[in-house]
Amino acid sequence: KALPGALATAMTGTVVPKFEAATREMFEQVKGAFEKGMDDIAQELYTQKENAIAAEATPLISSLRLASSEVRGAAEALLTMESIPNGGGSKTGPGAKTVQATSLEELEATMDPTIELGRLVDEGNYEEAFQKALGMASVETVTWTCGRCEPVRDDIFGAVPVPLSQTVLLSLMQQLSSDLDDEPSLKLQWIQAACLAMDPSDQSLAQALPVILGAVFDSLTETAQAPDTPAGVRGDLRLVLHVVNSLL
Repeated sequence: KALPGALATAMTGTVVPKFEAATREMFEQVKGAFEKGMDDIAQELYTQKENAIAAEATPLISSLRLASSEVRGAAEALLTMESIPNGGGSKTGPGAKTVQATSLEELEATMDPTIELGRLVDEGNYEEAFQKALGMASVETVTWTCGRCEPVRDDIFGAVPVPLSQTVLLSLMQQLSSDLDDEPSLKLQWIQAACLAMDPSDQSLAQALPVILGAVFDSLTETAQAPDTPAGVRGDLRLVLHVVNSLL
C-alpha cells in the first residue's frame, strides 16, 4: 500500500505538472510556428497582389504620361511659332489671317478659368473675379470663386464701400440660389452677405431688384420645404429667407 501511495504522490506532484508544462510549451511553440507561417503567407499574397496591380497600372500610367507630354509639347510648339500668313506663303495685306502667338499660361487659363480667377482674387480684384465667374453662367465656377474668397469674406463685406458692385451682388445671389444641392452652407452665407450689402435705394436696380429677389426667395423656400434638406441647412435657410424678405 505504501508503494501505490508514493507512486500517486509522485505522479500528482511531479510527473503531471511536468507533463502539463511540457504540453503547454509544445502548444505555444506550435501556435507560434503556425502564426508565423500564416503571417508569411499573408505577406507573400499581399506582395503578389501589389505586384499584379502595379503591373496592370504601369502601362496606363505610361500612356497618360506620354499623352500629357505630347499635348504639352504640341502647345509649346504652337506658342513658339511666329505669326504665319494664311497658307504658309508670304501673303500680306488685307484678308491675310495670322496665327497669333500667346503664352502657355494664357492657354492654360483658357482651359481652366479658375487659374485666372484665383489670380484675380489673390490680387484683391474681387469685382473683376466675380464678373468673370458670373459671366460664365456656371454655378460651379461661381461657388469656386466664393470658396476662394471665403477666408476674406468678412473683410470684403466689412469694407466701406463693399468692393463688389450692386449688379454683381444681385447676380451672385441669383446664381447661388439656383442650385443649393452642393455646398449649401457656403452658398447661403454668401447669399446672406450679398443681400445685406444691397442698396435698395439704387435706382439703377429699381426694376430688376424685386424680380430677382423674388426668384431667390422662391428658390430658397423650395429648398427649405424639400423633405431631404438637412435640419442644419433648413435652419440657415430660414435666416436667409428672413433677410431676403426684408428687401422685398
